[in-house]
Amino acid sequence: MPQGERTDEEKAAFGRMLGNINLLFLGASVLILLDMSYSSRFWTQFEAWTSFQEVNEKGVMRSASEANRRCEIICIHNANEYTKLGLIEMWSDKSPDEAHDILSREDVSVTNQKDKDLQLPKIKTFKDSVHKTWLTIPKDEDERSCGQSPATRLIPTSRAQQWRLPLRVPRWRGVGRRKPSRHRSGAALRRRSTWCTLSRSMMSRSRPISWRPTSS
Repeated sequence: MPQGERTDEEKAAFGRMLGNINLLFLGASVLILLDMSYSSRFWTQFEAWTSFQEVNEKGVMRSASEANRRCEIICIHNANEYTKLGLIEMWSDKSPDEAHDILSREDVSVTNQKDKDLQLPKIKTFKDSVHKTWLTIPKDEDERSCGQSPATRLIPTSRAQQWRLPLRVPRWRGVGRRKPSRHRSGAALRRRSTWCTLSRSMMSRSRPISWRPTSS
């Protein structure tokens, strides 16, 4: 999203993005860097609530079960496990009406009040708008996306196939446990080094890659 001084074209693009940004947090995995000020800000709490939601096979938005949550919470600065549990308790089971009631209060701060004024009305109609959008998905596309995560469903099938990396983490014998490092053979250590190098490469490359290790 363009920041700072914007051209007329960038302003129009920014408005379109801001108007649909709630869908981003509903369909993607969310990393929450939790500090003590997190629960006093509008955008962070809005993101947290949305990341605790899911859309079922009928297009109905609901609070996700613990196994289906798409957020990972990392405590930073003075936040601790109690802060994390407080965030989960506060947002994990809130309905759109309850979320609207909390986020509309005066003690929830926001840098630009227009952002809050724009997003608050959408929260109450979020569930209905998600369901209506779901109903517009063609039947054949819905069947192809069956079993995929919400984030993958937002990507066209051909592109989802393009980004699906055929990577398989090697396991050692014995209930999937890795052999202690002091017992690993030279070949095993070389394979591990290869996997680490690949991981770093995936982080730095802008193009999707497809790679399988050759048998040793």
